[in-house]
Amino acid sequence: MSEEPERNWDGSERRQPHPAPRSRKTLKWVIMAGAVGGFGILLYLNVLLQRVIDKSQPVAPQDIASLAHWLRVMSVVMGLSMLGVAVWIAHFSWRVSTTAVYPPPGSRHIKPKRVLRGRVARTVALAGYLFAAVLGSAGVALVPVVWRLLQKIAGT
Repeated sequence: MSEEPERNWDGSERRQPHPAPRSRKTLKWVIMAGAVGGFGILLYLNVLLQRVIDKSQPVAPQDIASLAHWLRVMSVVMGLSMLGVAVWIAHFSWRVSTTAVYPPPGSRHIKPKRVLRGRVARTVALAGYLFAAVLGSAGVALVPVVWRLLQKIAGT
């Protein structure tokens, strides 16, 4: 394996299959279902928020409780989504790191430009690991921060 990146995309590793095609397909469907579910929760939160801020009627306590509950649910969904994306990025970086080729064998691209190999590919993997760690930490930290904020707003 040379340290110099090739200028073409015709390397033999481009024709290798993805190491886990079933996992790739499952992850794709989970991400799509999470996005649709999150969007549905967001729409329902909009309805609840409109009820709470409507000045023509007194605010019902059950509307406030329901809004706080769905904000908690939304924070968990968002935190898990961020954690899932961080796991995907870390796995992609692991594939780059183990093969020392970026993009790794079996990955799909709309318009491939060039292949990075060796130390340059491992640097890309290291940047991916760093980004995944920051994103995963933010996803884990999001839930308790939102829950504490809701407790302070509710005054309990």
